[in-house]
Amino acid sequence: MNITRNSQLKERTMNSTRRISDRELTKMIESAQQLLSRQNPVVEETWWENLLAALTELRERRNNEGAAK
Repeated sequence: MNITRNSQLKERTMNSTRRISDRELTKMIESAQQLLSRQNPVVEETWWENLLAALTELRERRNNEGAAK
């Protein structure tokens, strides 16, 4: 029974999306910027740069949508 519940929870988490709050978005951008500034050889730089670009674009879109209203 517990296995079924865990499977359902995993499936729901993987298949559903939720809106990232503006506060969370800002924190994610700051975290990505901090990580990229550390010059850590373990960091997959391209992946983090792409994530930062996507998060920044999302924030800009939200700002533009808010200004258009």
